Amino acid sequence: MTTVACNLKCEHLPRPLGVGTPYPRLSWKIKSDGQNQTQAAYRIQVWEDTVDGEPQWDSSKTQSSQQHEVAYSGTPLQIRTRYFWRVRVSLNDGTVSDWSEPASFETGFFSMRDWKADWIVYGRVGNAEGDFGKESVVFVRREFNVKDVAQLKRARVHVAATAGAWGNDTLRMNLYEFRLNGEKVGGDFYNPGHVSDLKQRALYRTYDLSGLLNEGANAVGMIFVSKKVSFELMLEYQNGQVEFVRSGEGGKTTNRRGPFVQLWDRAIWEYGGKCEHYDAREEFTNWDRPGFDDKTWRKTNGGTASPWILAPQMISVESYNTFKPQRIVKLPDERYVVDFGHCMMGFVEIKVPGPSGTKVKMRFSEAVKPDGSIHPASTYGCSGALSIQENVYTKRGDGLERYSPHFATYAFRYVEITGWPSELHMDDLQVNALCSAVGKESSFACSDERVMQLQRLCERTFLSNLMSVPTDSAARERMGWPGDASCVSTAECAMFDMGLLYEHWFDQVSDEQNPDGNLPYVIPSEQTLGRTDMCWSTCYGAIAWDAFMTSGDLVFLARYYDIFKRWADYVLSLQGQSGLSQGHHLFGDWLSKESCDGVLLENVFAYRALVLAAKIAEALNLDADASHYRGSADQLRSTINKKYLHDGVYGKGSQSESVLVLALGIAPVEVRGSLFAKVCKQLEEDLSFRTGIIGTQLLMRLLAEEGRDDLAWNLAMSDKLGAWRYWIVKNGATTALEDWDGGDRQTNEHERNRTCNQPAFAGGIAEWLYRELAGIKPLTPGYETVCIAPYMPDGMEHASAKIQTPFGPVTSAWKSHGAAYELEVKIPVGTKAEVHLPTGSVHKVGSGKYTFSGEQN
Repeated sequence: MTTVACNLKCEHLPRPLGVGTPYPRLSWKIKSDGQNQTQAAYRIQVWEDTVDGEPQWDSSKTQSSQQHEVAYSGTPLQIRTRYFWRVRVSLNDGTVSDWSEPASFETGFFSMRDWKADWIVYGRVGNAEGDFGKESVVFVRREFNVKDVAQLKRARVHVAATAGAWGNDTLRMNLYEFRLNGEKVGGDFYNPGHVSDLKQRALYRTYDLSGLLNEGANAVGMIFVSKKVSFELMLEYQNGQVEFVRSGEGGKTTNRRGPFVQLWDRAIWEYGGKCEHYDAREEFTNWDRPGFDDKTWRKTNGGTASPWILAPQMISVESYNTFKPQRIVKLPDERYVVDFGHCMMGFVEIKVPGPSGTKVKMRFSEAVKPDGSIHPASTYGCSGALSIQENVYTKRGDGLERYSPHFATYAFRYVEITGWPSELHMDDLQVNALCSAVGKESSFACSDERVMQLQRLCERTFLSNLMSVPTDSAARERMGWPGDASCVSTAECAMFDMGLLYEHWFDQVSDEQNPDGNLPYVIPSEQTLGRTDMCWSTCYGAIAWDAFMTSGDLVFLARYYDIFKRWADYVLSLQGQSGLSQGHHLFGDWLSKESCDGVLLENVFAYRALVLAAKIAEALNLDADASHYRGSADQLRSTINKKYLHDGVYGKGSQSESVLVLALGIAPVEVRGSLFAKVCKQLEEDLSFRTGIIGTQLLMRLLAEEGRDDLAWNLAMSDKLGAWRYWIVKNGATTALEDWDGGDRQTNEHERNRTCNQPAFAGGIAEWLYRELAGIKPLTPGYETVCIAPYMPDGMEHASAKIQTPFGPVTSAWKSHGAAYELEVKIPVGTKAEVHLPTGSVHKVGSGKYTFSGEQN
């Protein structure tokens, strides 16, 4: 029997650089050809720099089934150091694996005290005589020598940056680009991402410079719009000698504007990162190469006060695919409109012919008008202001020039191109589609193309809106609204590896929580949002719980527990003498079709906040807290029912109110049946939803829990207004629309409109496809116990899904031929499964591959 420990990861990554803790989390998976196997024990060894000699830490044989998020427990690790580690495992049947192949990780910095480089401040690079305006970027360069490239053992650069220099104008954009010897370092983008400025947090990114350095003279360059940046380049030689090149030492900067003419519209705060005008004639030619004449440049100012918090940026935005045009249309006025086939987030890379001074302008939209021209109203802001999603490039010379934006990203399907100097061809441009590096190890497939259209629609929408934080829309605010994020967190946790993205976001949530415990209803945001929204701010806890159920990561839960405890205490502080709170309701079940009682919804979500705090406390064995919040929740539940339940109806009797009290466990047993029956009757009659974004996701989950997957299936297949397929059939949507009827609006160019790429309404169907149609959902945190219970609708021939869990992939694949079915299940080592068959029987199995067949009832 072959047993192998594999897929070794440190802090969620296979070979991470820049780990920011002296006690990182280690994880692994186990492959074995046996059945019903679990890990009985592990042994971990860690060495500094090489697997040789005595290990720095040997865990010895540890009796434990834990395979993920095992904390390193040796002597504290050192900063800027490479480590190797390996693991061997013993299984419950006595099998002992060989040592795994060694994996590596490198530490970065553990606190601001470890950082020795100077910080360069955005506001100090210009002077009164220069052309340094609000929309300028800063250029910094420095030359240095490498004495013997062949003897380099390691070459790393750590680049740190804070939030943008101009608040909301610079919240949604790439804030720096680090360059070495004329080339951009790293393939990532959108750094450091959404970062709160309230606690002066700086994030550092670590890059491997192997193969990029020259013998002798080298030059680094940095262009930025962060408030502060800093970098440290480390050269480690084979003989043990270490040299550093740090910002502030011998650096030069200029107050000239350079080629960046415009990066945002000063009048529209929410459009930062959606505009770049670049005049290549104004470039500092070879400014980031050695030998550049920088006599007119001046020394950078060093020694400025450092930020307060330094942390690693372990996840960045990357290009996950490239796309070529599907269609190019030339309009009568010589404009081109390029259709890339579906909506996405990214940027266009162009190859421009023509003479020096040729100016090519690109405008971006998610929709087109009947005459084929772009419809920019789809990308307007919430204020109704004119979209400035545009990119302008002016050529430097007469030859063919390649260009892609340095700071801006765009949400679009269509691109309008003006000023192209010749006939535009398919090969002249391509899209780099962008998303945070959340991976795509999970998958779904089925025989019904209607379902696959929905699946692709959901996936594209989610990928477009995972940009450093889970954003509400790719085209508009691009901010972390918790209500929207909670609608998709269950689905996204099944489809992607969300751990690092959530950790990044919850760091910002922790930074921006008010001293009294109140949580802003969008984070981060330079606009102080001081009002309380019970419904939306409670959603942070729901997202954290989804993440924990997926990962089983108690370290994550403990790290952010204080957020939810303080929020729950704040929720309790708002209760009046009646035991209810009032006046803290803003968005509720956003975009629901029926009016709801705001005070009822406010207290329903207050109850949810208390229940979530209790569940998190229970998971962390904080029994006193758990008992306190559970008791407070039970008391509030009783008060809500006394106040708002009349003749089997809650509040105004809307579908949203009924769904929320049912799904969140507020409705007492004696009314649940009749209330649920009323909701089902409405759905059967309408074949569409009256609920808003939160209610729709919870309603699909409620139908599954109550055994009405048949009704959920009918809703999934409905093409009526108020159902998902209406978007596709009526509007040709390729990503989820913001509203059920969002694509029907005929607007003028200067009127606001709903976006065509907003994830919230897609969460309910995406979750249902994985958890119900394919039938995979966790019963215990981290999928240690998993339920396999697929729904097999009439007429569908097959469906399958693979979900990547901390123990390995869980697979469910079924086929149906009339009444006959076959179900194949694969369970990884360490996981147990409850397999529910269409006959009603339940089989409890351990790891391995199993096939079940029979006749459906």
